[in-house]
Amino acid sequence: MQPTTAPGSGRHMGDFILEMRKARGLTQKELANALGVTDKAVSKWERGASCPDISLLLPLADILGVSVEELLNARRTFDGAEEPEEAKPLPEGLRIRAFHLREDSPKACRMNPQMKLRLLLGVSALFLLSLMTCLVCDYFTSRTFTWSLTVFASLVLAWTLLLPFLAAWKRPILKSLSILSIFLIPYLALLSWLLKAPLLLRLGSCVSLVSLASLWCIYGVFSRYYSRKYRAFGMFFLIAAFLSLGVSLIVTHFTGQNESGQGALKIILALALSALCFLMDYYQSQSRNHMAS
Repeated sequence: MQPTTAPGSGRHMGDFILEMRKARGLTQKELANALGVTDKAVSKWERGASCPDISLLLPLADILGVSVEELLNARRTFDGAEEPEEAKPLPEGLRIRAFHLREDSPKACRMNPQMKLRLLLGVSALFLLSLMTCLVCDYFTSRTFTWSLTVFASLVLAWTLLLPFLAAWKRPILKSLSILSIFLIPYLALLSWLLKAPLLLRLGSCVSLVSLASLWCIYGVFSRYYSRKYRAFGMFFLIAAFLSLGVSLIVTHFTGQNESGQGALKIILALALSALCFLMDYYQSQSRNHMAS
């Protein structure tokens, strides 16, 4: 949307957003987090450089305690002769709830239920066709089921991991991580039994536990620093360095193969990228502080 000016006044929507945000006791960062945008976007709205996307008007109006019509007109309206009460700061409970409004906003529901259902059925049919093809080929070439059972287990796990993205409206990444955490070890146990490779279960379980812990940490980092991408990626590369070190030690312990040279190179690269991201985050925060002052 392009910047708009309220009819009959010199005020634009940004002035009204700024006024109501301060009246509600919210900072630019808090409002940005609640809507799932950056604080730079909120700053542009308030300076009149741009306007919110149409999908954000309803949640933005709810947070500011106004109607969409008032937001578009950049002024409060009332029916009676007396003006409405001044907007009061949001209670702490509602301010906490505001951070989760981005999951309920239209931005998170761009795909209607029919499209989601069609996508789910299409992906399921594709997985089923792949599974049947593998089973038929395996049976007619060896008159038994050998490698196709491994493919069957892998396809079922992959479909289960994709299911939250195809069917769930909220937090699909969280749900996929939860499914992976529950079924990964049983999946490795099944593969170990089918392939008759006990080492697969022992080695895979240790690597899986370290990897799952790292994935949960990464998820928490990006959830916590949603509006500070450089800091989030800095911590991501830091976690990746520790993950690479842990996996190298586990593989060396179980197989006796020492790949310290290649592992050290990966760790150094991850640490260098982490340091670079933290420097960019520091520079960005200093720039914001300078602009604010």
